[in-house]
Amino acid sequence: MTDPRRSSSPTDSSTDRLSRRRFAGALAAAGVAGIAGCSGSSGGDGTPTGGMDTPMDTPMDTPTETEEATETEAEPPNPDADVLNYALTLEHLENVFYREGLDEFGADELMAADSLSSFGETLRMQVPEYLATVGAHEQAHVDAISATIEDLGGTPVGEAEYDFGYSTPSEFLATAGALENTGVAAYTGAAAAIKQNAVLGAAAGIQSVEARHASFLNLINGESPFPSGVEEASTVEEVLEIAGQFITSEVASPHPSTARRSRRPTGRPRTT
Repeated sequence: MTDPRRSSSPTDSSTDRLSRRRFAGALAAAGVAGIAGCSGSSGGDGTPTGGMDTPMDTPMDTPTETEEATETEAEPPNPDADVLNYALTLEHLENVFYREGLDEFGADELMAADSLSSFGETLRMQVPEYLATVGAHEQAHVDAISATIEDLGGTPVGEAEYDFGYSTPSEFLATAGALENTGVAAYTGAAAAIKQNAVLGAAAGIQSVEARHASFLNLINGESPFPSGVEEASTVEEVLEIAGQFITSEVASPHPSTARRSRRPTGRPRTT
């Protein structure tokens, strides 16, 4: 399997360009083109169970009973909803990755992965449980971000179709590490585009969990669990280089026609 952190070979260039276009289309569908200029340059369980607890920094106007959107006057979503859709695009990718991989490989296969051969039995026995926890976290992230996007007046982007390309447990673990490290850097790069402090804080809470995933996966893949003192940010284009390899379908736009849709106030995101 080609290392997911490296560029495809020349023979794979046409497929690579196609997957990049599809991922770029996913980002465009999520309405996040504007965050490209805000991205930085490259260089206990803790699982949330509902929407992010992100009260609005600025009170929103309460619509009257007669207010409604028309074909030419649709209420735009909160701009932070678009940034969260960028995050959601990546969270869907990770969520499906673990869902499919943990269904394909049993605990015994994961513990016997060649890449874990230098570790003792205690750690190898813990790997399947830890990966299951990581998978549960990714599903929780999808649920929380989706709920918050809705409460900000946006529409969550949906799952795409994916091909992760692994065929062995070791390749699965290597791809997991690449995805987690990419996700951490993507959150760092997108942070400057978030307008509300409460949304930024909630996103940082998810990023910190992703960083712990990345640290564990770095360790079991034979890499440093903490490669630098300061996390490097990735631009949208840099995220595309890695994540775009795995998306094989278009992603529907989260901004469908809102003709004659009644206005709904953008209030405090849901909590549980």
